Amino acid sequence: QKLFVDFNNALNNHDAHGAAMLFTEDGDFIGVKGKIIHGRADIEAQLAPLFDGILKNMHRDATLRGMRFLRPDVATVYSDYVTTGVVGANGAAAPATKGMYDWVVTKQDGRWLIAVWREANL
Repeated sequence: QKLFVDFNNALNNHDAHGAAMLFTEDGDFIGVKGKIIHGRADIEAQLAPLFDGILKNMHRDATLRGMRFLRPDVATVYSDYVTTGVVGANGAAAPATKGMYDWVVTKQDGRWLIAVWREANL
């Protein structure tokens, strides 16, 4: 639950580094268009220009819907969200978007980290 809160706070604070540091070193981010970003450094590099551009006024209200422990150190996390404040390609405000997170998380050195983040618009 702490990981979920910390991650969403990083997104809402437009903190690409903070969000990326919540991933495993070799974590994957699968975006809404299916593009796979591999590795903490590349995830940060993907998020930073978005937070400086079309997502600079973004706010995401995310709700944790469930967790399932596959092992004591591996779990899945399910949530949904509503995103507002996104700027469209034409520079106009985009409508609010509903979506979901599907995570695989793992405990490393006493810390829960995201190994896989799949994000989808609903």
